[in-house]
Amino acid sequence: MLRRMGLFRSIVVGADFSECSTVALRQALRMAGWPGPAATRVHAVHVVDALVVEELAEATGQADVRGRVQRDVEDAWRQWREGVPGAENLPLEVLVDDRIHGILEQARAGQAELVVMGAYGSRMPDVGGGTVATACVREAGMD
Repeated sequence: MLRRMGLFRSIVVGADFSECSTVALRQALRMAGWPGPAATRVHAVHVVDALVVEELAEATGQADVRGRVQRDVEDAWRQWREGVPGAENLPLEVLVDDRIHGILEQARAGQAELVVMGAYGSRMPDVGGGTVATACVREAGMD
């Protein structure tokens, strides 16, 4: 059953700093502003693929790759969100995980009733659902 406008208590939005992700964040913030009985929380999440972090650690020999990646993503987030009205104070959860698992786990942990993601990713062609968004839809299930 679809929720009526204004009744979302929690929305998770996937943020990868792409143009589509900007649209998704704007849409999540717009929906959070719909009138309703309770305030809607928006949770932004960025997932760094665990294999990338492991390979980077191995290639550089650095022990604190996760910390460095976390700081780099947080810096990129602060700069990127400046272009999205209403996102100035929105925190970002940075996870190192499989991207699909990380987004869905964040949605479950935040008891999100909606996950908002960009329509397509950074790979060609720019049509249809991206691989991460499509997999999240397929794996999420419905209550």
